[in-house]
Amino acid sequence: MRSREAIQLFKDIVLTQPIGTWKEHRFHQMLQIYQQYSGRQLTPQERQEVKARTPPSHIPENWLVSKAQQLLSREAEWIKDTDNLKIITRWYKKNNN
Repeated sequence: MRSREAIQLFKDIVLTQPIGTWKEHRFHQMLQIYQQYSGRQLTPQERQEVKARTPPSHIPENWLVSKAQQLLSREAEWIKDTDNLKIITRWYKKNNN
């Protein structure tokens, strides 16, 4: 199996029924970059563009906040307060690094 076929198969399996995880989002963005530049060597300028467009491997705080608000705002009113959520995400980051 060629690498393009393997990537396509992985895409078909992972992105068939998206659930909205950060890894899924990152994979989708990286896949778009791969498809745009596949089959050739990148120039130094293109490498910089790819680096700028590649989502970070860690989950950004703003993504966590927006996802929590999207999924939990009906169940917990306090989730609508962005400052409360940021306190939790910063505590988690401090205690897990």
